[in-house]
Amino acid sequence: MLALRNAGTSPCAHVTALVEAHLQDIDRRLAELRATRAVLRGLAERAAATDPADCTDAEVCRILTGAGSAVGERPH
Repeated sequence: MLALRNAGTSPCAHVTALVEAHLQDIDRRLAELRATRAVLRGLAERAAATDPADCTDAEVCRILTGAGSAVGERPH
């Protein structure tokens, strides 16, 4: 920016482009966080509805594998 100013041009366009790029990056990251939150919320619901007594030795984790249910669906 200093080089632009020293060359006699205004750095405003460069600064504006940087700000816009940062805003786009933040929007992308927020979308990723919302998607992650939705998945985690589903896993939390599944965890709350999972009875550890129903788990078998063959299953690693019913909450993560979804054995017997889909995310957001309560196991039977």
